Amino acid sequence: MTMSWRSAWLLAAHLFWLAPACAATSLAAWRDDAARVRITAENDAPLAYNEAQRLQATLPTDATAADRVRVLNLLSRIETYMALTKAAAAHSKEAYDLAEQNGDRIGQAESDLNVTLNAINQGKLDELVRATQHSLVMLEGVARPDLLGEAMLRTTIMYRRFEQFNESAETAVRAMEIARRSNDPLAMTYAHQGMAIAFFQGQHREQTKQHYERMRAYAQAARSKLLEAFAIGGLSAIALQVGDPVLAEQLGREAVTKYREVGAPFAIGFGLYAVADTLRLQKRHVEAIAALDEAIEVYRQYPNPIGLWFALNGRSADLEALGDLAR
Repeated sequence: MTMSWRSAWLLAAHLFWLAPACAATSLAAWRDDAARVRITAENDAPLAYNEAQRLQATLPTDATAADRVRVLNLLSRIETYMALTKAAAAHSKEAYDLAEQNGDRIGQAESDLNVTLNAINQGKLDELVRATQHSLVMLEGVARPDLLGEAMLRTTIMYRRFEQFNESAETAVRAMEIARRSNDPLAMTYAHQGMAIAFFQGQHREQTKQHYERMRAYAQAARSKLLEAFAIGGLSAIALQVGDPVLAEQLGREAVTKYREVGAPFAIGFGLYAVADTLRLQKRHVEAIAALDEAIEVYRQYPNPIGLWFALNGRSADLEALGDLAR
C-alpha cells in the first residue's frame, strides 16, 4: 500500500516537530543516568567507571558545556576512588578549564573537590590548599548543599593537617549548622564526619563515637557505601583509643570489606594499616605484618607516598617487636 503525498507530508511534519522533544528527552535521560552513575561510584567504582565512559561516548549532540564538564568530573572522581591518580588529575584539569571558560561555578567546584582528594594521594599539599580554598569561593550562593558540605569537610581536614585545630573545629561547627538547614543526607554525612574529626582531635571520645554513628546512618541514607565504610573506620579508631582492640579489629575488618566491595585501593590500604594497629596492640605481630604487606603491595601497584610511608613504618615496628632488627 502506497502512502499519499498528503499523508507523507503530515508524517514528515509530525516528525519535524517531534524531533526537538525527543532530543530533549534524550538529554534528560542522559542526565538522569549521570546522576545514577555518580551514586554507583560510591558503591562499585569499577562498574561506575565503565558506565561513565559509556556516558562520555554517548553524550547527546544537544548537550551543554556543563554536561561535558559533568562527565569529566564524574570520570575524575571515579578514577580518584580507583587510585588512577594521573588520569584523575588530567580529567579534573580538563573539566576545570572548560568550566572556567563557560562560567560554570559548580563544575569548577566539583573539579576542585576532586583535586583535593587526588592531591592527598599524590602528596601535593600546595594543590590541596589551593583547591580547597577555591572550592568554597565557587560555591558561595550556589544551592548545592552536598558540594558545600564536602568542601567544608575538606577545609576541616586541611586545617587539621596543618595543626590549625581551632580553625578546623570552627569550620566543622559551621558546616553542621549549614547541613542541618539543608537536611541533605550527603551534606549531613560530611558534617558529622567533620564534627567527629573535631571531637577526636580534642580527645572527646564519646562525642566522636556519636558523630561517627550518625555519619554511618546518614551515609546509608545517602547510598554511599564508601562513606559508610569511613564511618566504620572512625568507630574502629575510637574503640582502639578506649582500649578495646578486639572490637577495633572487628570494625576495621568490616570497613576493609566494604572498601573492597567499592573497589577503592587507597581506602583498602588505609584500612589494612588501621587493622594492623589493632593487631599490634594484641601482640599479633605476624598477622599485623601480613596486613601491612598487603597494604604495601597496594601502594606499589598504585603509588601513594604518604600511605606507603606509614605502612613501611608500621611494618618496621612489628618486625622490631618480633626481634627482627635487621629487617
